[in-house]
Amino acid sequence: IPLDVLLDEVRELVDPRASHAGVRLTVSSSGAGVVSGRRESLRAAVANLALNAIEAACEAAAEREAALPGSVQIWAERQERAGSPSLLSIMVEDSGSGPPTDLSVRVFDPFVTGKPEGIGIGLALVKMVAEEHGGSIAFERRQGRTRFTLTLPEASLAAVEETPS
Repeated sequence: IPLDVLLDEVRELVDPRASHAGVRLTVSSSGAGVVSGRRESLRAAVANLALNAIEAACEAAAEREAALPGSVQIWAERQERAGSPSLLSIMVEDSGSGPPTDLSVRVFDPFVTGKPEGIGIGLALVKMVAEEHGGSIAFERRQGRTRFTLTLPEASLAAVEETPS
């Protein structure tokens, strides 16, 4: 699955929600690489991160009564590793306030949520999808922004050629 194609599909899915919420969405998909896996579950995982980010950015802008809209950026990049296959990271970053501090170590656990109407399944499913694909998920707060990083092993050309369509 080429990541640029996957990110374009996610953009098509979530752009109407971002527009409706008044959130500026930027997706950069500059041929970061190819991963092997189930397209639908990977697309759903990234879309879940994007929708959470849009919601957080919208809420934060409303709370601050900001004149500027909230923003969400999604991009992918390759992380070279000497002697090992490269890793591909999909970053979803937003201008929201991030998960509550008291939940930060458990945010990927099932039924853990900081949302009044949430049930705590979305990020747990993202973690499950990441792990099923040999990857991981993490988040951090940096310079007033929240970034979720989904990291997956890059598919080798031989693996891609052997995979039936």
